[in-house]
Amino acid sequence: METVATKAARLSRRREFERFRQQSIDSSEGIETANEAVATLKASVKKFAEEIARSNKEAQIDTREVRESFLLRGLGPVMVMTWWYPHSNTLKGSELRIEFSNRITEAPRGNSGQGSRNSGRGKAEI
Repeated sequence: METVATKAARLSRRREFERFRQQSIDSSEGIETANEAVATLKASVKKFAEEIARSNKEAQIDTREVRESFLLRGLGPVMVMTWWYPHSNTLKGSELRIEFSNRITEAPRGNSGQGSRNSGRGKAEI
């Protein structure tokens, strides 16, 4: 059971987190942090793909950057990841878009939000 003091502490932490979140969204430092996080994500996916390729030569898995998009290709669907932020001083309106496609029918277009056809989409918007 939650005590009054525990609940007050939890609500205080929540308010502090929301204040920090809003400051991050509305700052160029927030964009820098988000760019670093996206670069880390790409590096991790690339590392795992290389490990899979080394352990299983038949997998034919690789990554590459095409325009503003990051692709993970293998024997199955292609993953297309696009990070887009329209402003230099706020994360409002930014998107990290991940699409899976049976095949790439055209080169992904990073900022237009259009990429592959026949895709299932996963989108995180701030």
